[in-house]
Amino acid sequence: MKIVVCSDTHGDFGPLRTILLRESYADCYLHLGDIGGPLEEIRPFAAVRGNCDMFRAGLPLWREVMTPMGKICCHHRPVDEHGLRDLAEDGYALFLHGHTHRKEEDLSGEIPSLCPGSCSFPRDGTASYLVLTIEKDGYKAEFRLI
Repeated sequence: MKIVVCSDTHGDFGPLRTILLRESYADCYLHLGDIGGPLEEIRPFAAVRGNCDMFRAGLPLWREVMTPMGKICCHHRPVDEHGLRDLAEDGYALFLHGHTHRKEEDLSGEIPSLCPGSCSFPRDGTASYLVLTIEKDGYKAEFRLI
């Protein structure tokens, strides 16, 4: 299963169009919040509500995605080690978040925590998104630059 993950577009949808052209083969597209514009602009991405999406009451704060490896939890903000432990106890295999605008794969908690960075306004110098390849026995994370 291939999942394309982005976050923090803040109204700049050009990078999303580039991602969709490059990654047209994906099984699932996820946007981890701070959309900054009409939801039509992010289709086919399924989204969660970010802190800048406060007027998007129809968007969920949390999203669960079923994969061959198990459940993935999606949220805009990162969680601490206690939150990761709670998610692991609830049967989640991965946690995905946005908000920091920095790409990250943290393996120090009970479950891996990944952030795609920002495809529009990076804080680590490179606009990026994440491609996850998920199989029953694990995942491969690739951070790709815009």
